[in-house]
Amino acid sequence: MTMTEFVPLLAAVAFGLAIGIERERSPAHRGRRIGARTFPLLALVGAVGALLGAAALAVALGASAVVIIAWYWRVTGVDADGDSTGDVGITTVAAAVVTVLLGALAVVNAQLAVALAVIVVVLLAAKHRLHDFARNALDDRDVKDAVTLLVVAFLVLPLMPDRAFGPYGSLNPRTIWLLVVFLTAIGWAGYVAARLLGRRWGLFVTTLAGGFVSGSASTAVAARAARGGAGGRRDPLAAAVAVNISTLV
Repeated sequence: MTMTEFVPLLAAVAFGLAIGIERERSPAHRGRRIGARTFPLLALVGAVGALLGAAALAVALGASAVVIIAWYWRVTGVDADGDSTGDVGITTVAAAVVTVLLGALAVVNAQLAVALAVIVVVLLAAKHRLHDFARNALDDRDVKDAVTLLVVAFLVLPLMPDRAFGPYGSLNPRTIWLLVVFLTAIGWAGYVAARLLGRRWGLFVTTLAGGFVSGSASTAVAARAARGGAGGRRDPLAAAVAVNISTLV
């Protein structure tokens, strides 16, 4: 067995350990006997199963599912006195299932598996921030705008024909609608960034990123966002920064 064949196994153990340490440090899961040792083993089970073939992978996934369900049943069950031992939520169970699947994916594409594992760790570690953001920073209008963005990007865009129309073939519906998607995304991201970072830094970061897509579009969105802050006042510095960054990009 060459060193190249060991890479997926090492990657699986590494990101399994990262996920396990994060779960081990979570206050809600301390003392629940699943963490820094269990998650690397789950990732390794997925990787070894994928190396041995489809049948072995199916057995590995089934055995892992049984172990995860048994653990969840034990920690959320009833003790000898008839009292509930407490609910640890479904997040750890979902993380365990994902860890097994990522272990199998590491055999096929180790880089992708590691990248996805990093996203999993970030999502797990950002629990309180995500909850606070969803409950306190967003309102019904924000959710409606996000749904509109998803519809525009993932439902309407794929239906747009990707061919030229009009005089000299100068109009392409997909390209035009893609610009609509970018404009909508820049506007919504700017609003969220302003909520998280404040109006000035939110506009700064959003326009810097949006300028790589379309300087004109970023300028228009940032100028509209910079108008009429609290009490209808303009923010000249934010507007100037937005326009200058878009021009430079």
